[in-house]
Formats: sequence, structure tokens, C-alpha cells
Amino acid sequence: MMRAVLKLVADALFVRGTDHLQAGRARRALSNLRLAARLAGSNAGYFAAAALAAHKASDVDAAVRYCERALEIDPQMQPVHDLLASLFLHGEHYLQVLERIHARVRP
Repeated sequence: MMRAVLKLVADALFVRGTDHLQAGRARRALSNLRLAARLAGSNAGYFAAAALAAHKASDVDAAVRYCERALEIDPQMQPVHDLLASLFLHGEHYLQVLERIHARVRP
């Protein structure tokens, strides 16, 4: 019973947090998504959303922590790998760089 109530509260916080995130209110989103992820401790998607909100709120340390937790739960979440890489590897993605190089050297 209690577990079901916690899941409903986590789901409501997740919806509210993603609405704030889409509206450009990253700090408000982060507070909701942080709590949703904590309540639904085994939902990688909630941790991924919290990581994105933390990134948009310029809280790099929190973003990294949430990315790492999401990947502990689901190591195959490619968007989380991409976000984590963007936190440490700045600049263009290497495939974009290769496309520009190939466009320049074509005969």
C-alpha cells in the first residue's frame, strides 16, 4: 500500500518537474525531479530527467551524480551517456567534425 502511494507521488512529481523543465524553469524542475527520483529509487528515467534538469540549472555535480545513478540502473540509456559525455567533453560531436572535414576534402 505504502509503496503504491510513493509511486503515485513520484509520478506526480515527475510530471510536474518535466512541465517545469519544458517551460524553462530548470531550478524548479530539479527540485521536483530530485524528489521523484529519490522516491522511485529504481527508475532510471527519473534519474535521467533529474540529471537533465541539473545540467540545465548549471549544477554539474548533481547532473553527474544523477547520470551515474541512472546508468547503474540501466547501463544502456544512450541519452544519459550522451549527457554525461557533454558534461566533460565540450565542443562538437566528432561525427559532426568528420562531416565538415569530408565536405571540405571532396573533389
